[in-house]
This record gives sequence, C-alpha cells and structure tokens, in this order.
Amino acid sequence: MVTTLLDSKEYTASDLAGLYLRRWNIELFFRDIKTTMGMDVLRCLTPKMVEIDLWMYVLAYNLVRAVMMEAALKSGVSYDRISFKGTLSTLRQWYWHRTRKGGWTFACKTRRARLRRAIQAVYSWCWSHRHEKVPEQHAALVRRIQGHMNYFGVSGNTRALTELAHHAQRAWFKWLCRRSNKTRLTWERFHSLLAAYPLPRPRVYVRIWGSFP
Repeated sequence: MVTTLLDSKEYTASDLAGLYLRRWNIELFFRDIKTTMGMDVLRCLTPKMVEIDLWMYVLAYNLVRAVMMEAALKSGVSYDRISFKGTLSTLRQWYWHRTRKGGWTFACKTRRARLRRAIQAVYSWCWSHRHEKVPEQHAALVRRIQGHMNYFGVSGNTRALTELAHHAQRAWFKWLCRRSNKTRLTWERFHSLLAAYPLPRPRVYVRIWGSFP
C-alpha cells in the first residue's frame, strides 16, 4: 500500500489498515452499482437522459441499502453480513399485479434462474428414471412437483407454476417415448395416461395480501 501519511506516531499501522478497508468497501459499493445493478451499460442517447439514468441508479441503490439496514436492525445481525446481490435478487421477485377484478395487489414470482433450475431438474430426473415403472415414476414426479408448488405457490406466481407444470408434462412424455424403440408413445396415449396418472396443477396455496381497490 502506498500512502503519503508518513507520520508513524499520528497514523499507526492499524489506522492505515482501517482506512484501506474503508476504501475497499467503497470499491465494492461501486461494483454493486455498476455490475450487480447493471449500470455498466447506459442505454440513453442524450447527456441529459444519461444524467437522469445515473441518478435513478443511485436512488435505487440507496433504497436497497435502506432495506438492508432495516433488515439488519430487525434481525439483530451485522449490516455487513447481508448480501447486496441477495437483497436485490429478493426484491426483484416482488411486483404489482393486477387482479381479475381490476384491483392491484403486491405479488411474488419465482426468479427466472431458479425456475430454469427446477425445470432442468425435472428433465434430468425423467431421463435418469425413464426405465422405472410408470406408477413409480408418477409417484416420485408428483412429490417433486407438489413440493415445488407448495413452496412457490404464492400470490402472483401462477405463471411460473404453469410453466413448470407444462415442462414437467413435456419432460415425462419425452423420456417415456424413448424407453423403447419398438413402440411409440403418441400424444393421445399420453393424455390417456395422464388421465390415470395426473400431475399436480398450478395452484396458489398462500395468498400474501388482499387486493387494493
């Protein structure tokens, strides 16, 4: 570390180490704004709009930090133990959702990365267990899908649940078709199989709040 603070009596080694740590935290804060929040690319075309864009990022950043501080105070943990990226990812799951009656409600949705992992896990499971008996496959598949829906079945997340259920059907159909080269499973036969062995349907199990008029 290079410094102009050369008086060892006035500035001790621990003082310099503390200053360097504060400087490093500032670098991390700038990284959060630039990389985590996506400010590395400014899409506005005029200097005035770029300035507005920058101020909006700074405002959003401070709002996220305020939420982190409130969470740290309520939970009794150190502010430094709370991840900025994790907080931002959690906040992005919440959004305003218009109800069928025309009102507004605060809703939650599954993150796209987590939904992709869930869908990939279903495809992988259907591939690795494709030679098991259909009743056994069905029972295990129902447990996996129902467990996901029990956890993520909250207000506003119906679209993600529907997408998972859709891909679960397609994954099961795909790997049942490849169990043997002698017979071919058609969609008509697969729908008859689903009538006997139905998969869980998308359903909201937890209604977070009521709607706003």
